[in-house]
Amino acid sequence: MRSTTPTPPSARDRVISVVAVVFSLCFLGVGLASYVYPALSPFFVVSSTVGALFLGFLSVFPRFTLRIPVLHFRLLAKWLLIPVCLLSLFLNAFLFVSLRTVTSAVTPTPTALTSTATPAVPPTLSDPLQDNSRGLQWQEVTHSDASCSFVLGKHYLLTASANQYVPCKTQAPQSNLGNFVYQITMIIRSGLANTGSRASPLGAGPQFRIESSQNNPHYGLLFNTLGNWSFYVVVNNNGSPLLTPLGGVRCGDPCPHFKTGYNQPNVFTIWAVGSQLDVWLNGYLIDSTSDPAVPSGFLGVRLNGGNSSSSVEFRDLRVWQQ
Repeated sequence: MRSTTPTPPSARDRVISVVAVVFSLCFLGVGLASYVYPALSPFFVVSSTVGALFLGFLSVFPRFTLRIPVLHFRLLAKWLLIPVCLLSLFLNAFLFVSLRTVTSAVTPTPTALTSTATPAVPPTLSDPLQDNSRGLQWQEVTHSDASCSFVLGKHYLLTASANQYVPCKTQAPQSNLGNFVYQITMIIRSGLANTGSRASPLGAGPQFRIESSQNNPHYGLLFNTLGNWSFYVVVNNNGSPLLTPLGGVRCGDPCPHFKTGYNQPNVFTIWAVGSQLDVWLNGYLIDSTSDPAVPSGFLGVRLNGGNSSSSVEFRDLRVWQQ
């Protein structure tokens, strides 16, 4: 009986197998990385599938198998690499479906503002911001390069010259709050057409839990006319962006729910209960995160000017104590 000896792989076959192994393992690594960057989960699902297919190809067709004396590649692919690829594929698919379900469940329609973004009870504090007569004791500051003041027809107006900033807050004891829902409308009148940097963002928006101390701890939001934005915390005079937890809700940058341009009213609604911070914009939940750094403080607004003079109007403040 004539025996047949397997033909050893050629140099070309070895090159093909090495390229396929490296390629498939790279795709597998990218697939597993989806747990760090879940927003790109659809791409990682595809990458895990491709990796599994290539490893399956190498294990089924022995011609392209690496002949490694110590560790046979076919056994490695069959019993380790392919199961890991398939497991990654399953987990990534589950993660992708879960994220889509969570996002669709917590993102309301714009018309659902009253029933979803604010409590279904009358507000504890209400101020149209036409003047300073509602007892919240808003700061009124006027300098040559920045100001915050009540202007007839413009409500509470913040102005800043090029490369200047102006933060203003309430000072009444009843506005020093820990757990609350804070709603305010912002209208950009001029400037703020550029984005600045992540370390020094430009824009305007509400501030909250502003503590009266030298270190100036607080939370804040900044938006420019294009919808670029930042949600940040300041502790010991150092500001840093708040990070959205894995699987959390966060709007893109620029945020499509922001009404871009000038003279457009944008309604912010902030839920601050304990360390949980939820931000709604025009009826959409745009960020949900947790941070215990600043437990309570006053309400406020801020304008970080750009390379030209800027002006921003705030009106229609409402607060619900929780």
